[in-house]
Amino acid sequence: MQSFEFKPALLRGRDNWTVDSGMLTCNGELYLSFANVTGLQFGELSVRQTHSVWLDVETSNSHHRISCNAPRGDSHSEAFLALCSAIVGEVAEVKPDVAMKVGVGGGSRWSLFLLGIAMIAAGIAGMVLSQEARRGMELFALTAGGGFAVFGMAMAFIWRPGAGIRRLNLDEARAHLAARSLNNDPADAERNGEADEEGKGQGAAATSPD
Repeated sequence: MQSFEFKPALLRGRDNWTVDSGMLTCNGELYLSFANVTGLQFGELSVRQTHSVWLDVETSNSHHRISCNAPRGDSHSEAFLALCSAIVGEVAEVKPDVAMKVGVGGGSRWSLFLLGIAMIAAGIAGMVLSQEARRGMELFALTAGGGFAVFGMAMAFIWRPGAGIRRLNLDEARAHLAARSLNNDPADAERNGEADEEGKGQGAAATSPD
């Protein structure tokens, strides 16, 4: 049995996850059976000072999202990545043909793409209105509008729907998750979280397999 404990967000309480006998439980309640998993997708997004990472788990009849908003390297983030690696390992045992997609998709990608389009429109409008700006301000308004439009074009291109999604087999998926960890030995993430909890009274904890 493997147990993992971390806060999904700063102001949320800790969730305790357990991987045991082909089942995933959360806070003592059955979450899903690995035998029913049909797909995985790992996403990561940083906006200003906010870092979000999540694992979507598709089953035959539902969609589940496990997430963590802690900064990279934080003990909560490390325990989350250790849980993701354990989930991938369990899925590999029962559904070795399942792949894991990596990248931001769905509503998040569409939101950022549309934000880029809106910035392009605002930038063009600013350049058009620069002709009506007060004398001495035309160049500033034109430059500001052009810069806004260029930034919007870059953003819309980066987050265009369907782009940036990679498909990994489960061995590659575990390597990808290990690379996201700032711990030199990702397998020790659970023990480090436990040490933080005992030594500082804070942080995420997870116990290694019995």
